[in-house]
Amino acid sequence: ALHVARTPEAQAGPAPLTAEEAVAVAQAEGLALMPSDNQTGYHGVCVDNDRKLRPFAAQVWRGDKQHRLGSFATAEQAALQIARALEVQERERERERERE
Repeated sequence: ALHVARTPEAQAGPAPLTAEEAVAVAQAEGLALMPSDNQTGYHGVCVDNDRKLRPFAAQVWRGDKQHRLGSFATAEQAALQIARALEVQERERERERERE
């Protein structure tokens, strides 16, 4: 298995989602991509012009720290990752409230 993990194909990871695929996945998962009036059109997504293959960066805040979730080929794919991260944060908050 180690020799497979070292191949360029394995290191590249899964193929990036198209914008349409990312929107469809968000809908299927019951998530909302948060619109914004920024350059990318989505909250928490910014453009990193130095990255040609994956120019859209996804970032969220946890407490007082900003966390980068990664770089993506489309703004919609980055927004999907943000929506997933925010969903996890909300579930964690709900669990904490239940413990109180």
